[in-house]
Amino acid sequence: STSLYVKWGSLFLSVVGAYTTNPTLSTWVANNTAPYTRRATSVAIVVVMSNMGGILATWLLGTLSPAPLYRHATITLLIFSILIISMAGMNIAYLRTQNGKKAVVRATTSREDEKPGLGDRSAWFVYSL
Repeated sequence: STSLYVKWGSLFLSVVGAYTTNPTLSTWVANNTAPYTRRATSVAIVVVMSNMGGILATWLLGTLSPAPLYRHATITLLIFSILIISMAGMNIAYLRTQNGKKAVVRATTSREDEKPGLGDRSAWFVYSL
């Protein structure tokens, strides 16, 4: 668009989307993994992926897409945003089915019958949706 208002509006939406994703995903991953070593590793992977996204955005906006409109970069980043939303939706569906399977196991066994040290694979570990 050539409208200055549309450009500023899209900038604010982009910034809000970019800076709220990492803390949200880090919290979600930390709440859904156990024990501590797996939790620390998974949160570190989220941070690495987030930093890689920042490097990719700088590379896209700096060299591959001509200023001032950055069309190729905007399209690429929009595709990645759509992908992360769809992957989050698929993860919610997966975690919901896993919670259902764990509920069946909890109904038929006791906590004492389960092996210790299962972490998030325990039937009593309920995933956060």
